[in-house]
Amino acid sequence: MSDPICFSLDEHIPSAVAEGLRHRGVEVMMLDEAEILGAAR
Repeated sequence: MSDPICFSLDEHIPSAVAEGLRHRGVEVMMLDEAEILGAAR
């Protein structure tokens, strides 16, 4: 069985997108939740 994919979303992606993905069973990490804002620059 393959490992699940986790998406890392930066501060430019609306939180509603993350919520929608999570609702559908997708593993999502928002960079602001992980307190690493600006890491995508």
